[in-house]
Amino acid sequence: MRECAALFIGYRQAPPALELCNHYIHSRPDRNRDHLKGLENTRDRFPSLHAKMVSDVTHRDLEPLLEPISRGGRNLIMRHLRAFFNFGIKKKYLTENPIAALDFTRLPKKEVEVITIDDVRAMLNAAISDDNPLLPYLVFGFFAGVRPVIDFDWDEFDKPDKKDGLSWQDVAPVVSELGDKAKKKMIVKELISRGASQAGAYRHIETAEKKRAISLDKKSGIYVVRP
Repeated sequence: MRECAALFIGYRQAPPALELCNHYIHSRPDRNRDHLKGLENTRDRFPSLHAKMVSDVTHRDLEPLLEPISRGGRNLIMRHLRAFFNFGIKKKYLTENPIAALDFTRLPKKEVEVITIDDVRAMLNAAISDDNPLLPYLVFGFFAGVRPVIDFDWDEFDKPDKKDGLSWQDVAPVVSELGDKAKKKMIVKELISRGASQAGAYRHIETAEKKRAISLDKKSGIYVVRP
């Protein structure tokens, strides 16, 4: 009997839905700002619920409000509402969550799209050529977390570019021809004259150094062909 009375008192003290939402949001100042903004958007999306006593809100009130929302966006809003009502249960304003009577939308799993090496190369070349400030983000996005794979042939990255037909193996002959004029800018200029892009020319030189086909004399700044 005492428990029933307590339940009844708790029910009568339940705040309007708007007040409960505000209380929940303000109780989480340490959360990500984008997450809090999403909660605020959900709160403001249903003004018809604002004055309604939170303990009086049922799944029948929510169904017509959620129905017009696209399948892709409905689940997030339902999760927000579930969090609001769970907070109300914790504060003993209501005994059950009305979202529990509704079904979340099952979204089909999408096939992961794989970006090819040629596409990555093209995007990086474009960013380098245009001095695009997005370059660091592209690099981190493409290569953060990349690890060597067993039996992976890293020479795939050293194949000639499809556009200019050049590779790092063309650098040593150019260096040999330039002789004491084989500074990086001159090598790049010569490679570009043979069809390489500026980004491609720099990449070929870097690869040739790593492959030990050429080496830089730091004192003179001149590249030489390694024996």
